[in-house]
Amino acid sequence: MLNTLTALGVVIGIILLLRGGLQRMKGRVAAPASTSVLEVLSRVSIAPRNHVLLMRLGSRILVVGDSPAGLRTLADIADPEEVAGLLAAVVAAKPNSISAGFSQMIGRFQGAYHDDARVADEGNDTAELHVDRARDRLSSLLSRVRSMSSR
Repeated sequence: MLNTLTALGVVIGIILLLRGGLQRMKGRVAAPASTSVLEVLSRVSIAPRNHVLLMRLGSRILVVGDSPAGLRTLADIADPEEVAGLLAAVVAAKPNSISAGFSQMIGRFQGAYHDDARVADEGNDTAELHVDRARDRLSSLLSRVRSMSSR
């Protein structure tokens, strides 16, 4: 048993040494994706090995191009209002954000509203019927949002 554990430890050690050596040869340094000073907000691939990064550096946002030739600053955004708007857009774009969930619920509501085929059977004043149904659905949606926020 001791021989097996020793051999396994040696193999894992060799793998870690090779990984570190390859990263140094490629010029990469193993670092976390975000720190308290620098945070990668978004990364968009524009070609197989070319990306555009949105990075927060203190109170500024940098737009950086990442290519095989290296990193290049494309824009530096320091205006507080523009920075706040971009940060809000990044947070809203995350799949687990409240904004994304709300947008999905509104999308389902609109789909159900447009697919409702019973309008023609219920009377001549379809505009008032649409308004009443929209009011009822918005009321139920508002009560769901309130119940979720109280949890």
